[in-house]
Amino acid sequence: MQSYAATLCRERLERLLKVLDRQGVEETVRQLFRRFAIFPSEIDEAAQLGWVRIVIRKPRTGRPARVVQLSKTSAAKLPPWRWQMGKPISIRHWKFAMLSVYASVHRGGKVLPFPCHVEAYQTAFPEAKSRNGAHASCSRLMNHPNVFAARQWF
Repeated sequence: MQSYAATLCRERLERLLKVLDRQGVEETVRQLFRRFAIFPSEIDEAAQLGWVRIVIRKPRTGRPARVVQLSKTSAAKLPPWRWQMGKPISIRHWKFAMLSVYASVHRGGKVLPFPCHVEAYQTAFPEAKSRNGAHASCSRLMNHPNVFAARQWF
């Protein structure tokens, strides 16, 4: 699963193009990452879409450098805006979905008046102290689209 911050969107592409234009139309991947916090995965996606080219320069001694150059083609596909991209599921929601499916299939709940999902919620979110509050939050979280899809997957 790729991080949400490292996914190329239109705003990050505009920033990459502005940096390349300001730096003289080419820069190494290493320097783009170190100086401007542009991730190598974003540069690779921009190269796949046709906005930049990645050229490998091999010096006589030392390590080869991956140099990013502006592409000369004007018919490149634009990535989606950041608001159009869905956010990935958080690790805590993923853990709750996994534990709730495991508890409902394998062992059930240990406390009689509460369903097994509440125990899974309290395991995934240890700061939930009261069972009644955990039960209310658990029932809301079960309707979350990412949690619902993860539970279907598990």
